[in-house]
Amino acid sequence: MKRTIIATLILSLIVVLAACGNATAKVSGSAQISNTTAESSSAESSSAESSSAESSSAESKNATVKTFDISESELSASMSKAFEKSEYVNAFASDPTIKESESKYYGKTVDYVYQVCNGVQCILTETKNDHKVLSVFLYGDSSKMAKSDAKTFGGYAAKIIGGFENDENTLSSIDTKLDIPNIGFSTDVVNIASGTLASFTYIVDKGTAMLQISPL
Repeated sequence: MKRTIIATLILSLIVVLAACGNATAKVSGSAQISNTTAESSSAESSSAESSSAESSSAESKNATVKTFDISESELSASMSKAFEKSEYVNAFASDPTIKESESKYYGKTVDYVYQVCNGVQCILTETKNDHKVLSVFLYGDSSKMAKSDAKTFGGYAAKIIGGFENDENTLSSIDTKLDIPNIGFSTDVVNIASGTLASFTYIVDKGTAMLQISPL
């Protein structure tokens, strides 16, 4: 189970970071099905109906994708305000790297990648059509961090998690389950917690840390 979670999140991050210039981007799309004519053979008609059903199934999946009820611009503005008076650099005061992509499940999405400091990035993914946030990633590569950068990663994790949970008791439980301050970057773990609005997954794998926040 943990290996599956690690593989899924790492793949998601590779796609996002690749799209922003670190590797080869991955983009997939769905084919358009044309109407068959009266002269088409029964085999062609059957194939078109099958493809149409698959397309409808994909559209149905897109309709059930969970999102936060906030746009990327609203969320980044809120985060920028939260970090303005903090001891940490305000990554959201600078323009992000933007990349559009498309998948059968999520449809068209837009990734906004904010460079926090050396080895640390915050990635906000938004649906293109209705401009709702799908997920928030905080990514850290310890091989590129100084000691102060590792502290910044922890500070960002704490503030971002707190931004998605208003209940103090629930927030305390989330912090305990994720255990980010005590894990560091040397112990491989997969810690999961749920709040009132979001689920939280924290992974450390071979010196790379990933915090994912997703809607319930």
